[in-house]
Amino acid sequence: MKKQSITPYISACVGAGALVLGITGALILHAGSVKNEPDCDFIIVLGHRDRDGRFGPTMDERIARASAYLRSHPHTQALLSGGNGEAQYMLQSLISDGIEPDRLITENQATSTWQNLKFSFPLMEDTVSKRVGILSSEFHLFRAKMYLKNQEISLISAKTQDFPRWLHNFCREIAGVWHYIFLGGTYD
Repeated sequence: MKKQSITPYISACVGAGALVLGITGALILHAGSVKNEPDCDFIIVLGHRDRDGRFGPTMDERIARASAYLRSHPHTQALLSGGNGEAQYMLQSLISDGIEPDRLITENQATSTWQNLKFSFPLMEDTVSKRVGILSSEFHLFRAKMYLKNQEISLISAKTQDFPRWLHNFCREIAGVWHYIFLGGTYD
């Protein structure tokens, strides 16, 4: 009896896995590469903390992008979402940067992307007739959009300035997308 090699099966599994990861990565890159700047009535700015619990460059990049967006869209309100001091940090930073406080709303309970979005929408006035955008790091927009299913929402990308930090977060996002898929698209 001839012994069959397992090598082709291993190669096929590795190839299929690489294809799935490659497609996921391409979707993340595509969502984060938005070039246009949508005109929104509300933007939800997603908070971020580093692993050590501090506010770092990723949060500062999102704040800088939010500030630039709000300056170029004077009618837009921003909902700053993030618990553990994230919303308050964004609020103080944007006010220090000259953004009017009456344009800023805080949501300070969320500790995850899912909660950012779940807790933010009820705080915005009449979102059914308003144009809403999500502002986050480019590596994070695809998963945030996934949580909203098929809702009409614009994406606003905050560019990550440091490649090693971008690469680390990009890989984490691939895992986050598949975590969401394996849970069946729900967190409630």
